[in-house]
Amino acid sequence: MSGLVGAVAVLCGRDLTAEESQKLAKFQDQQSIGDDDPIVAILALLGVHKILIEEIPERIKKASQDAITVHEQTLREQSTIVAKELLITLARSINDAARAQRTWRDRAVEYALVAVIAMILGGCGAWLIAKSVYGGPAVVTMSGKAGR
Repeated sequence: MSGLVGAVAVLCGRDLTAEESQKLAKFQDQQSIGDDDPIVAILALLGVHKILIEEIPERIKKASQDAITVHEQTLREQSTIVAKELLITLARSINDAARAQRTWRDRAVEYALVAVIAMILGGCGAWLIAKSVYGGPAVVTMSGKAGR
């Protein structure tokens, strides 16, 4: 390992890739810079900065993906909480409205309404999750295969 490659690796705190090592060694050879030449220290600092600048796009991409993942999880949790609260509120409203006159038919209608509301909210929640994860709702065809 040449002096420049070794110095850059120490400053980066990691082993350099084969491509990075080749570029630095080639530059050192082309310029006829010895391993013990004092300019190696300056070139090593410049090499580290070049490597860090080349890594920026990948680091930004990773940080963006991490932020999106956290945001999606938070939205899912919040939508579940809101749906549950809405279902509780609707059930209480239906219960209060039907409390005045309760026959077995009235109770059956209440339970049917609550079941329909629960199915609608469940479908909306599934649709929102499908839209955020897959870009749109998934459709299951008669053959059982998923499609769009």
